[in-house]
Amino acid sequence: MPVQYGQCLNKAGCSLAYTGEMIRYEGEARCPECGQPLGPAAPRRKKPPWLSGLIVLAILVAASIAFLVWQRRSQEPSHAAPLPAIVGEPDQNHAPAVVDGNTTSLPEIPKPPVTGSSPAPGGTPANVVNERSESAGATPPVSASPPAGPVLSASPAAEESVVTKPPTLSAQQVDTTRADVLKRINAMPRMSAQEKDRLSQKVESAHGMERLRIVHFDLGKTTLSRSTADQLARSFTAGDTKEKLADPTLVLVIAGYADSGGDPGVNLRISQDRADGVSRLLKKAGILNVMHTVAMGSTDLLDGKRPEQNRAVEIWAVVP
Repeated sequence: MPVQYGQCLNKAGCSLAYTGEMIRYEGEARCPECGQPLGPAAPRRKKPPWLSGLIVLAILVAASIAFLVWQRRSQEPSHAAPLPAIVGEPDQNHAPAVVDGNTTSLPEIPKPPVTGSSPAPGGTPANVVNERSESAGATPPVSASPPAGPVLSASPAAEESVVTKPPTLSAQQVDTTRADVLKRINAMPRMSAQEKDRLSQKVESAHGMERLRIVHFDLGKTTLSRSTADQLARSFTAGDTKEKLADPTLVLVIAGYADSGGDPGVNLRISQDRADGVSRLLKKAGILNVMHTVAMGSTDLLDGKRPEQNRAVEIWAVVP
């Protein structure tokens, strides 16, 4: 039989339909995951033959315009006269010698007698005009010598990725999260049906679910900085969290999220990579409890009001 391609239309319960993946089949056109009939494959758009020529033409036009602008600017004479290197110190009430942005020479004025003045260190006269010394208003000159005391460098910008201990959720909020996690477990393509049933049963019959940590990520990132990774490892190997993890029956459910911008399929993969990265980090830190990662994507949001808060991973403790 000839090989054919189709698409699953069951977007409510099939991850292959959710991601729009092309499915290859021979014989009966049915989805290998949900068993629903396959729809016809969307035709692939062919690039029009004239598109390449249009792109080349646009590049040539842009290059020609840039060359003409550069040539015209290079032929324009400079109107600014050079600023004299050393000028006499004018009277403070004297008007500045600047007209229409062009510097003019200062009129000769009698130089007042100098009493007790000495040239600056290194032989540089004190009245040398510096290009950076002109500023709006009467700005005092900056001393060349460093200020007394230690010089503090500017502090680096704070990183977005951070580990926080979330507030306690109400019973209704926990039930809502439980329902979202169950929905995502059933749609995960990498899990077998038996694994889905086993994990769903643990979540449904859990005597308690507690959100232990929220780990925030930078935009488009799936890895944590070294400092954030160390902070997360320390938070799970000390204090009350360590005592809770001492129960070997406790299961960790690691839910990855992404913001609502961009392609939903890409966001689903990003949320899965974030959850997998946190799981690997906890295992490397010596956490022996059973862990399950769940990709929540960008449709089930962690925070509906602040989109940046959805670039995160939630770590839940499920007590059977």
